[in-house]
Amino acid sequence: MGQKRYTRQQAERLIVRLVNMFESPTHRDATVRKLLKDLLQGRFGDIALDDAVVGRFRSASDSHVRRWAESIRDALHAWVIAPGAGLVMPLDLATFHVPASGELVVQVSTEVAEALRLQLAFALRLVGRERLQQCDCGRLFVRIGKRQFCSERCQKRVYMRRFRVGLAGKE
Repeated sequence: MGQKRYTRQQAERLIVRLVNMFESPTHRDATVRKLLKDLLQGRFGDIALDDAVVGRFRSASDSHVRRWAESIRDALHAWVIAPGAGLVMPLDLATFHVPASGELVVQVSTEVAEALRLQLAFALRLVGRERLQQCDCGRLFVRIGKRQFCSERCQKRVYMRRFRVGLAGKE
């Protein structure tokens, strides 16, 4: 229950870091573990994960963490490719309680993989799922401001291609 409540900006930074890590050709196991731990320990709404879930994550092997990271990457790609697709997760182990503060909290005790996907879904809801986009080159990126491409390099590549097509039509 000791999860840190994330603001929209903090959730956005975490999603950007996750997407950048998944889309880079190389990343270290320690980086993957840290980002997934941040995702797992964040509180993106009124969902609180059971402390046992976080404990299972901490004691997991690197191969388990890599497998969980792959499932998160696949979920991100699936949500971009099929924007109408939702997340369906039957949760049998949820407890609803109202602490003295009066806010309703849903405490979830589930497997680590499902907890990570649940946290990702809530983080994307907080950030705005429509901001997760796919560049012309196929890479995912989080749209911030008027950004339309994953990198400046891709932007220049697309603009040059359009420029050359425009010149070819005039000759």
